[in-house]
Amino acid sequence: MEIGTWIHAEIDLFYKSGRKHKPVNTPLTQPIWDSFIAFDNFFKPEVDETEFLVYSILFGYSGQGDVRGTINGKFCSVDWKTSHRSGFNEGGLAVEYFFHLCGLAEGEFGRTVECLVCLCSVDFRSGEGGP
Repeated sequence: MEIGTWIHAEIDLFYKSGRKHKPVNTPLTQPIWDSFIAFDNFFKPEVDETEFLVYSILFGYSGQGDVRGTINGKFCSVDWKTSHRSGFNEGGLAVEYFFHLCGLAEGEFGRTVECLVCLCSVDFRSGEGGP
């Protein structure tokens, strides 16, 4: 199984189990899981839904977010990325990532100043844990 698919599935199980599910990790997956747990411990999201569909007829967009819930009293969409690096900008995020996030925000909440999109970036290529 591709590592991005693995982490998405494990996070989904973790939240659906009420944070009881713990994966069997390998030396490759442990830093990724540790990074996610650092995010969860720091932000403590109250998860309403995982793997949710959004669409905007106005903007002609449909997509899927990974987690929807509340963080620090604000309603949030969270989208996990494990392959967010751009081939044109190795040190930076791919432009398409921001289009996806904007599409999620538009489809889910409309254009309001209340809209907040939280990001969890899992960068396993650097060998460093942390959200």
